[in-house]
Amino acid sequence: MIGPDRGNRDLIAGAALILLLLSSSSAGAQEEEKPSKDAAVWVVDDTVKVSPVSGNLLREGTAVFSGKSPSTGEYRTRSSVWDASTSTVRLLSGRNEFVSFQIVLEKRKQDLHKVFVTATDLIGSRERISADSNVKMFKQLYLESDGLWYPDALLPFDLAGATPLELPDSKGPLGSRQRAQSVWVDIYVPHELPPDTYTGKITVLHRATNMQAVLNVVLEVGGFTLSDKLNLDVDLMNYGFLNIERGWPDVEIDSPRYRAIEREFFRMAHAHRMTFSIVPYNHDGSIPKGLKPELAGVGEGIQVKDWRSWDDRFGGILSGEAFKDLPRAGVPVGHFFLPYNLMWPSDMRNWRKPEYRIEYKRIGELFRAHLAEKGWTEPQYQIYYNHKEHYGFFPWNLDEPTRDQDLEALKYLGATLKESFPNQGPVSVAYRLDIGHFHCENVRECDHKRETGARAVSELGPVVDLWNINSPHYFGNLAETRKLKAAAKTVYFYSGTPRVPEPLLESVHWGWKGYKYEADGVCFWNATDWTDWDTDRAPADPYTTAGGRYLGFSMVFYPGSKFGYDGPIPSIRLKAMRRGWQDFEYLRLIEKKGRKSRAELLNLADSMLFSDKPDYPGLRRLLYGLLIP
Repeated sequence: MIGPDRGNRDLIAGAALILLLLSSSSAGAQEEEKPSKDAAVWVVDDTVKVSPVSGNLLREGTAVFSGKSPSTGEYRTRSSVWDASTSTVRLLSGRNEFVSFQIVLEKRKQDLHKVFVTATDLIGSRERISADSNVKMFKQLYLESDGLWYPDALLPFDLAGATPLELPDSKGPLGSRQRAQSVWVDIYVPHELPPDTYTGKITVLHRATNMQAVLNVVLEVGGFTLSDKLNLDVDLMNYGFLNIERGWPDVEIDSPRYRAIEREFFRMAHAHRMTFSIVPYNHDGSIPKGLKPELAGVGEGIQVKDWRSWDDRFGGILSGEAFKDLPRAGVPVGHFFLPYNLMWPSDMRNWRKPEYRIEYKRIGELFRAHLAEKGWTEPQYQIYYNHKEHYGFFPWNLDEPTRDQDLEALKYLGATLKESFPNQGPVSVAYRLDIGHFHCENVRECDHKRETGARAVSELGPVVDLWNINSPHYFGNLAETRKLKAAAKTVYFYSGTPRVPEPLLESVHWGWKGYKYEADGVCFWNATDWTDWDTDRAPADPYTTAGGRYLGFSMVFYPGSKFGYDGPIPSIRLKAMRRGWQDFEYLRLIEKKGRKSRAELLNLADSMLFSDKPDYPGLRRLLYGLLIP
């Protein structure tokens, strides 16, 4: 029998234990339901730039972007891709397409160290999209221009050291001023994926234990597929003396490592629906090691001594073998520059002598036979003369010609090439002319009009196959470019790459311009100008200068050497340009399927290109909807 005192003590102890367990359980539940949040996490689309200082968008103007004026936008809670109330990212995509968005971490009171961002597979009713293979994330790096900080280089999470993230970034240039860090997310949708809705999650963890956010990703995949073939050939032009050696000064020219680095540039361009191309000679006509097959003999006895080294360097990109593991698997480059220039295959000492024509014709025959024998017949092979008098080597301006003597020299070269590469056989070789002053009489912006701009067509038309026209002159002369196309000519327009301070939507515009102006290609005259190459200034870090005075106008890649990586680092502008090329394919496919007339699609293009504030998300949804069966 238990006495009353002992019974009361047991009751009191039991009640205390229950209260302790309840309070412990309640505290644990409360902690689980309301974890400490050190950052706000939200999402924007792939056409805006987010300030690392204010967290505001560039499209709101520089005053808001800098933080001097408050933002009135609601994008932190709701946008075309984001609903904060359900933490959901909603996306639309075709197959063989990249769809992208940006995750923004915005600091509150505490600094953040060891932030991890991870993605799950996206799962549909019949298939899944592998996160390991098809979801790639990038840390945005920032550089300053005129007191404003812009995102540009995108450091892949695949590189050790890119993560975990810190806010502010202890390795970055902003210091304590940084209050926002953005992450770019690419999702590639494979060709064979069944149309469906695919769902997954992206988790943001602080110190691997503190949950900051769980983002629900909902991707609707339509039943159409973007073409593997580039219906708009995008030329990321580079020069033989501006390439790898300036980004990797420790590498031996034309060594196996050099070639492996170079190959990665071709691959990255290919993955972004573009062609990396190298003008394979210098302005003085010299050809850097490895960019030409070695010759032997002279005159009638001229021969290619050995193809093996040249084949080893470029065979993979000409056959498509170098791209077999990329989205457009096995598709070769869209075009390729042959090493022809004023000093090769014949020397200028033979200018207008029989030997000049003889050596051109013989090497042309050998090139045609070799490329056909290898089966490398899909790319268009281009011959382009990038020589100007003011460089001090030759007496003509063959690039952007403006004078009678320029046209005469180009005409002579064209006639010689016509003998070397007649229009027959499986190998396509185009004599290319880059012309700045094209029908100046029709271009209001042309300050220095040249009569040769109109005469160039009549005088060089019989020999020039590809006309690459300065973009303002192209846009102002659509009627004249149509005449060239009617004469079976290929027409491109050219410009510099988008500048870092520009709104990101300007990078998307280029694909829409390609459609509106009926171009066969778009050329950007440099993609790797990491220093002010034509000045005596000491080379500077492109991650802080974007190539110097051009501010990105001649580079969309960064050298990975800064991070111990033997390959290119993409820019946010490169990603937005890809979006524009995909939009071009949408427009072309809609027209081909008869879902809208070309006139109707041109109205949409005009609303995109010429509106102060185009409804791009609305246009994108409309194009997607037009391709749904």
